[in-house]
Amino acid sequence: MKTTKILFAATMAFSFLLSNSAVAAETPDAVQSGLKVKLNEMTCAEMLVQTGSTRDFTMIYMHGVINGLQKDYLFDAVKVSEATDKIYEMCIADTNANLLEIFKKARG
Repeated sequence: MKTTKILFAATMAFSFLLSNSAVAAETPDAVQSGLKVKLNEMTCAEMLVQTGSTRDFTMIYMHGVINGLQKDYLFDAVKVSEATDKIYEMCIADTNANLLEIFKKARG
């Protein structure tokens, strides 16, 4: 019985390693290039020139930062959408503003 359990566990571990090695081979460009961003130093202008998934990632990540700072563990899509609109308006009005500070003001 013990041998069967050990053999089963070894088989599962090996298959897990094989399946994950294929996923690991697809390393995102940001990881390959060693991308590091100090989001507390990012300006509105830097966010506004981003496009597509890069801007989406920045916005979602920053909302997560604010949720963490506020110890708010609920993702409220309506609240986030409304705050995002406000953040864009505030950033367009002052492109030199610190993005984190704009998020703090918009999310109150």
